[in-house]
Amino acid sequence: MRLAVSGWRSPASPIVLFKVLNMLGAQGWFYHQIERLADGKEADLDRGMMRSFAVCLWLELSRAVKLKRCGLNVSQAP
Repeated sequence: MRLAVSGWRSPASPIVLFKVLNMLGAQGWFYHQIERLADGKEADLDRGMMRSFAVCLWLELSRAVKLKRCGLNVSQAP
């Protein structure tokens, strides 16, 4: 699970941004698979890593905004 096997987009990139994108992209992909399995669906092995990361980020930000609107401090949420 990586953007590229080698080079500047790989997990071994000298550019920190690409190291972070590789790590968060893989994390988003696994979160997506766990959510699907929890819903009784099969894993979506064709789902792209960056698409999974973007959706995961969007959902987390949406949840934080909803908590803030309810008057809850995001750090105090369960």
